[in-house]
Amino acid sequence: MKTIISKSKISHQSQQKKILFFTSKHCVKCPQLKVLLIKNKILFTEVSVDTNDGSKLACSYRVASLPSLFDQTTFTLLSGVCSIEHIRKTFKI
Repeated sequence: MKTIISKSKISHQSQQKKILFFTSKHCVKCPQLKVLLIKNKILFTEVSVDTNDGSKLACSYRVASLPSLFDQTTFTLLSGVCSIEHIRKTFKI
């Protein structure tokens, strides 16, 4: 797992959230979502389901498709590429 932070300043509110970004090297839409998150200064930890630990973590949070975002503070799961507005509304960021 690795934490991705854009070089721009990240808001205090975003830093309080613990968002996991589940991805795979075979996921064709994952890079698109990753760019969207970085561009909008949303802090996340990238979890590759290609690893044993990442796969176990994805199973524990019932991640069934990629890309997926999981908020560890509210236990909210969001799957697929969606608008930044929808992400912000869902995760209240």
